Amino acid sequence: MVTAAVMAGMFLSAIDTTAVATAMPRIVESLGGLALYSWVFSIYMLASTATVPLFGYLSDLYGRKRLYLLGVTLFVGGSVLCSASTDMAQLIAFRGIQGIGAGALMPITYAIVGDIYELEERAKMQGLFSGVWGVSSVVGPLVGGVLSDLWSWRAIFFMNLPIGIVAAVLIVMYLKEEVHGEESGGVDVLALASLTAGVAALLFGLQQGGRTYAWASPQIVGLLLLSVVGVATFLLRDRKSDRPVLHPALMSDRIFLVASGSGVFGGAALFGLAAYVPLYVQGVFAGSATLSGASLIPMTFGWVTASVIAGRLLLRIGYRPTATWGLAAFIAGTLIIVGSATLPSLTVLLAGMAVCGVGLGLSMTCFLIAVQNSAPPGLMGTATASVPFTRSIGGAVGVAAMGAVLLQSLGAEGLALSASGTSSIAGPLAAAMFKVFLLASAFAAVAFAIGIWLPSGKAQDLARR
Repeated sequence: MVTAAVMAGMFLSAIDTTAVATAMPRIVESLGGLALYSWVFSIYMLASTATVPLFGYLSDLYGRKRLYLLGVTLFVGGSVLCSASTDMAQLIAFRGIQGIGAGALMPITYAIVGDIYELEERAKMQGLFSGVWGVSSVVGPLVGGVLSDLWSWRAIFFMNLPIGIVAAVLIVMYLKEEVHGEESGGVDVLALASLTAGVAALLFGLQQGGRTYAWASPQIVGLLLLSVVGVATFLLRDRKSDRPVLHPALMSDRIFLVASGSGVFGGAALFGLAAYVPLYVQGVFAGSATLSGASLIPMTFGWVTASVIAGRLLLRIGYRPTATWGLAAFIAGTLIIVGSATLPSLTVLLAGMAVCGVGLGLSMTCFLIAVQNSAPPGLMGTATASVPFTRSIGGAVGVAAMGAVLLQSLGAEGLALSASGTSSIAGPLAAAMFKVFLLASAFAAVAFAIGIWLPSGKAQDLARR
């Protein structure tokens, strides 16, 4: 029953983004505010990513149940408010509340799985959860389109209410836990606030740099400086804390460090491809918006399939072979995509995306399970949260870096033309995308170089619990 509850929570957070994306034309038609279009997604991403480490850490101190219920409440409450929005500004504000709730749901879901299952079952269950995420990503656009056409875009947000209530009730009734962390020291509110603010400023700066504002503009420079100050303040205070977020037991753990480092560069390649492959399809192959979005489906299916395999494979051959084989496949997939830009071929591109998905499913699932199995007692939530967090941070850097390469190659006018699907830009865009995809391959190669430092040996022998 607990598994069903956290699956429902993951389904909520995973399906929401894709369903909302499909409904956005109807939302703009209803509320206006086309200039604020991107903020509906940006604020959600900022809020959910910046709060992941916060909720992972607090769940170790105060228990998964409390924080999970808080996450469900924020997500569902934000959803209901979104459905009642009367203008775009309100919708953006309420999406921020939703994002904070999602920042709790994702890491705590995986942490609960880590708590209630032993190594062998845990490996299998994480693959199942990846399947839920994958199905949600594919079903989301269909749900968003159907509800928008047959009823109203507001129904997309309102449908979260019954699912969230069921998840909360099941958690209250069936999740039993003993909380010991409250006795180990208080929470340094300033340190946690500094970390959250610093991460949010970094993500916002990377997201807006080169787009809304020039990289050298006072706005972007100020945001990046704020991120440095926030993270530096966090590091200084965290060192003196009775219960640090960057616990020495984690910072001295080889599996944790390798998974985090490889996750940053793997995330840079992953999010970069997710951001620019649809643009490539629309600009080079004159594809529709539907086709450009569908270009990500092969990666999703490859990821889901490989995730199920990874849980069983790592029990047989260990973390290092599973992760490195996956990262090698990821590199191969990005090189196939590079080839699709040399002699533009949609078939080759989709094949490369599928191979990338297989590589990510093997490696990312392996890293998550390895980190959970090596986490010291009382640090499961913090360790688990590090996996999606580092991947998202890397993703922000990757998207910004690839965007800078694309802008430098095409210029602002060429980028605008390619986004509109103008056929005259197809040749220059393919040439520019060759450089973008080559950078994705470089990120994947660095992730591989870090990943090979995972300890050798069977997973059962390396598990701490």
